[in-house]
Amino acid sequence: MRKILFIVILILVCTALTAQVTYYGSARVGFWYDMTDEDYNYFQTGIKQNRTSYNQSLQEDSHLGINITHWNLTAKAEFGYNSYNNSIKFDYLWARRDFRNWAVVVGRDDFGSRLLANQVYRSGLGLDGYGGLTTGPVDQVRLEVRADRDLFYLAFIKPEISLPVHYTNDYVLIDPTPGIEMFYVDRFMPRIMIGYNVRRDHFTLKPMFMYQAFILNDDLMANNKSYDNIKVSWLFAVTNEFHLLDDRLNLRLHAHHGQNIGNMGMGGDFSRMVGEIYIRHAHSVPTLNTAHALCIGAHFTASYDFCENFNMTTGIGYATSSTTSDRIIYNPDDWFYKHHDDRLAFYVQGVKRINNFSIIPEMGMFFERKNQFGWEQGNKMYIGTQLRFDF
Repeated sequence: MRKILFIVILILVCTALTAQVTYYGSARVGFWYDMTDEDYNYFQTGIKQNRTSYNQSLQEDSHLGINITHWNLTAKAEFGYNSYNNSIKFDYLWARRDFRNWAVVVGRDDFGSRLLANQVYRSGLGLDGYGGLTTGPVDQVRLEVRADRDLFYLAFIKPEISLPVHYTNDYVLIDPTPGIEMFYVDRFMPRIMIGYNVRRDHFTLKPMFMYQAFILNDDLMANNKSYDNIKVSWLFAVTNEFHLLDDRLNLRLHAHHGQNIGNMGMGGDFSRMVGEIYIRHAHSVPTLNTAHALCIGAHFTASYDFCENFNMTTGIGYATSSTTSDRIIYNPDDWFYKHHDDRLAFYVQGVKRINNFSIIPEMGMFFERKNQFGWEQGNKMYIGTQLRFDF
């Protein structure tokens, strides 16, 4: 895939001399107050107290991009901000070759997998993990076929395994902490994404299916027995958008159902959407458990344009996941892992535009619900404003 990205960069450089080049960007600064209750702080930190915090920062969805057009070749390079180490990163880098009614796209993109609302909190969270989903931009080769206003696409994506190994003991009652990297996975096929976008005058329908498989290989030993097994990840999602009242009222309804979707890079910050491997040291003998996660999620948003420069939007999302270990080693005292988790969130925002400048006040709340042991995980409320300058 690095060779492919190098070719994309080479195409960008070679065509930029004779092509039409346009620049764009967005600078976004967030000012957020976070208010958490006792249960939320206790679950996160072990300290039972209410807490209000203030954060002011340049948001990571700030970006600078370049669009290049040359005959039937188009390309994009977009740079973003990484707040973790205060560095610049490549968000998008792709080239597209258009033919009569089909096209080939090569590079880093998130086409079809950005299943988010327009929540701007925390660098554009978009209800990710609370009914919204995204992989973020990933390396891919994509084929697009157009039929009038409809679009079919097939993407081959670089395999991604975010499969942690956990070490536990007989007395662990909470989720184990991540351990060593995953050395025992064979990635034998790319991640595949298939979608079909139906566009009409007042609505769009976007079904999408994603699939990935990998093998736990013979190097993974448990009780001196080898374990060779195929693990499968899949996701089916449907997004429907309605544009009513001369496009002043816009409704969006999204739903998804999947298995081990965290292994494909989806699911936000919530590891409970990941199919995991657990190795338990029972009486100094390692025994193996693999975990299997199913998830369901949905979100709904409604947006209304009161005038050309003012908009109000509200959204609500819900996600639930159920994880069960495979219990593959037939040992009477083998550790069995099972839990159910769900979460709910909503937000309300206004958007006031003044030329290229936008003021976006927003408030929302996250309900973490109870975990598998019946412990309250608490609620979190936030309020603040994003200031955005687009050019």
